Amino acid sequence: KKPNGDVVGKLKMIRSPAQLLCKYSFLELDGEMQDIKKDYLVDVLETGYEYSQLKYYGDNQQGYLHCFANSINGGLWVSSKEIEEYGYIAKDWFRIISNSPRCYFPLKRTSVYDSSGQIVDTLSRGRVLQLTSEFKKPYIKTEIYKPNGCGGCDEMIGTGWIKLINENGHPTVWYYTRGC
Repeated sequence: KKPNGDVVGKLKMIRSPAQLLCKYSFLELDGEMQDIKKDYLVDVLETGYEYSQLKYYGDNQQGYLHCFANSINGGLWVSSKEIEEYGYIAKDWFRIISNSPRCYFPLKRTSVYDSSGQIVDTLSRGRVLQLTSEFKKPYIKTEIYKPNGCGGCDEMIGTGWIKLINENGHPTVWYYTRGC
């Protein structure tokens, strides 16, 4: 219930052998199984075609990550060392999104800035973005495209800078995890 506190349970992810998707997520608390699948979309996010990741909130504190903040009152803390021992890597939103060659769409109206910090455009879902490797956190340089029929990048119409992560620590852009 707090970083470096007493162990109150274990997270068990049961995967289908044919898929990477977590088919069942159970949290064993004090010997009782509590099915958290009903809260799946709140604290677990699909980041690829049938591939999901457990969200964590805030920064690493004393070697622990704050998880299940929305589905369990007060959330729970998971050891980042233990996560790494099981072969998983904790990544922040900026690292996940900025290292991907995908085409993204704005989640809401997003301001586009020039290199001097002046707003030059406002994007909505009528445009898609491809991120460059040039960034100054929380901003990243992007190429702006007209979308093709599947939501991918078609014809480049400009460039600019966007705020990739908002004040709440959430991404301002996303992508189609299952394609068209």
